[in-house]
Amino acid sequence: MHALRVHSLDGWDISLDEVAVPVPDPGELLVRSEAVGLCGSDVHACRGDAGYEWMRPPVTLGHETVGTVIGQHPDLEQDWVGTRIAMIAIQGCLNCEICAAGQVNYCAERTCLGLHSDGGLAEFFTIAAQRVVAIDPDLDLGLAGLHEPVAIVLHALEALPDSLEGASVGVTGPGTIGLISAMECQRRGANVTIYGRPDADEIRLTCAEKLGLAVGRSQETAPADYWVEASGSADGLNRAIRACANQARIAVPGLFGRLPEVEMNLLVRGGMSLHGSYGYRTEHFHRAAEFIDEQQDDLARMVSSYPLERAEEALRNTAAGQIIKAIVTPGQALGGQMIIKNNHEKAGVQ
Repeated sequence: MHALRVHSLDGWDISLDEVAVPVPDPGELLVRSEAVGLCGSDVHACRGDAGYEWMRPPVTLGHETVGTVIGQHPDLEQDWVGTRIAMIAIQGCLNCEICAAGQVNYCAERTCLGLHSDGGLAEFFTIAAQRVVAIDPDLDLGLAGLHEPVAIVLHALEALPDSLEGASVGVTGPGTIGLISAMECQRRGANVTIYGRPDADEIRLTCAEKLGLAVGRSQETAPADYWVEASGSADGLNRAIRACANQARIAVPGLFGRLPEVEMNLLVRGGMSLHGSYGYRTEHFHRAAEFIDEQQDDLARMVSSYPLERAEEALRNTAAGQIIKAIVTPGQALGGQMIIKNNHEKAGVQ
């Protein structure tokens, strides 16, 4: 089968390789990969940015992945075959106090499939059954691939009130996370303005306008009661700090490619709080399904689909800001089907 793999952290050392179809270990499922979203984390990994030194290439990318289960290890009691699933890529050890408290995304031993170990940007992948959630089998694949980013947003926005009626909210970064954050804040009743760089984000800002969002293209920034920093840039974070009211909360789901210089004195004197947010919990995937169902038409505006053989092109277009959300659809190879049959008969896989 084919898989897109990062071979080193030297910068764009990636290729579409021919690799063996995996056989599930105890507790694992074999999944036909159907849709894989690409995000900033994938770009950081491909560029070898700061903060990704823990990666151990070669590794197959793909953590925003959905697919259909086509096999499973015989030790699993539940029959998963035929179920469409979303990958819960970020998960902890499940044995520590933090995990027991339900905060698996903040476990010191957490891993992210597609970065720590092989992910779903391949024709087939294996995954532990405890790291999947069943999703609507009839949902359009481009939308199905959005479960993970929506879950990230819903987790991040727990830092803000459930009701934002009449509040002003600023958002920096008009990528997928920023746009979905803005949509959810607006759904909660906020007056939202999303900001981007007119020289680099025009495609994304135009999409924001089509979504009915107010757009800030200039250096002027409206005062805000709350903020979502999704750009992963020092300029975006400092724009939030300068614009926010005293004691404002700033949710930060964006990861930074380099350490930012932060206007800490303004932050301190304003009594503001930065709320870093990483990952999600399983419950956020169930809420994400409801959001996707309600917002299908608007979410579809963000998606650009690519076959697996054009996955590197999709990554580079994502890095250049030429698209909003790349969804790679690996499909199914006839040769892969035959390999699966032979390998799984030998391994005793159901």
